[in-house]
Amino acid sequence: MLNWQNASRLTQARTALEASLSAKRALVARIEASIPRLPATADLIQASVEQFEQAAHLRVPTQALLEHVSHALEDGPSASLDSLAWALEAPDALITLTLMHAAPRDLEAIALRLERLGPLEIEPGRPDGRSVISVRTALDTLGSERP
Repeated sequence: MLNWQNASRLTQARTALEASLSAKRALVARIEASIPRLPATADLIQASVEQFEQAAHLRVPTQALLEHVSHALEDGPSASLDSLAWALEAPDALITLTLMHAAPRDLEAIALRLERLGPLEIEPGRPDGRSVISVRTALDTLGSERP
């Protein structure tokens, strides 16, 4: 008799826990559905992670690089960053920004901010609607020059 009562109580407790778990899963699903998806693909995110790991290994002043890019983008408000890449060729780094929706005045403002780092190349209005700004800078300049 006691075994039957214990089994009944355990079954009721299990049913209550499963209902609670189901409600929590539904809540998590609603929250996840409300979070906007990143425009980046998993491959792009993985490539960025690998690039950061490589930068850390070579002691590239990554924070300074990101500060320069961030400040430059503030000067071109209608442009949105599609991708950021850099190639490390010690003692230099080649920083490449690919931009979407960049008006000519935004490209000029961003380039003006970045030209303190070194020589620029600008490729405005490619057929795919993107614009590219590249700057080659010495790693020591990147770390010491303030944005």
